[in-house]
Amino acid sequence: MNRETKTDEKVLCLPRDCLPETWLGEAVSIKMAEERFFETVEGFPLIWLPRHIVETDRAFKQLIPYVVLQCLSGLQTACYCRNGAESRLHSFWSVGIGGHINEEDQMAGPRLAEIVTRGMQRELREEFAALPGDLKPAFHGIINEEQTPVGHVHLGLVYRVLVTDTSGFRPGRELASFSWLSEGETLELPLELWSRLAIHLLESDQG
Repeated sequence: MNRETKTDEKVLCLPRDCLPETWLGEAVSIKMAEERFFETVEGFPLIWLPRHIVETDRAFKQLIPYVVLQCLSGLQTACYCRNGAESRLHSFWSVGIGGHINEEDQMAGPRLAEIVTRGMQRELREEFAALPGDLKPAFHGIINEEQTPVGHVHLGLVYRVLVTDTSGFRPGRELASFSWLSEGETLELPLELWSRLAIHLLESDQG
């Protein structure tokens, strides 16, 4: 999907005033079972709005599956330099792969969990030229930040994929400088805040 099309697509949003206040902190990473997340938002209105409108409307939070790829040993994490449709994040590095959930993802079924899963899988296919066939994203919790214009209007759903062989991943053009890096190397990068929050969440989950 090209950048022009992405600005016109209708994306999934939840009204900010429906969300628990604890989810909306200045910089929070909240460990949470997948069942608890979907039970909490069950019954919330699912709103599909043009992306170019809600990117600056703080009345809504766009749901973003944020997939972190790590070697099974936990010693390496996939990182890349932001070069996609969200120009406000360019020059930052990220450990999260994913994006907006759009109207076509409703084809998965009526339940939010089904829609999110389809959106996540679609985004992974769009971001990579080649992927292993056995990816099993596991939900770990949510992240939120209110310190940047991007953070004001998005809520991150953190998933992790543990991989045994990195050779099956061939990044697309938007995953600039895609690399598998150690924890120390990753933390030395100019990471977007979401990535730092996701790393903190996954570290606490291991503890």
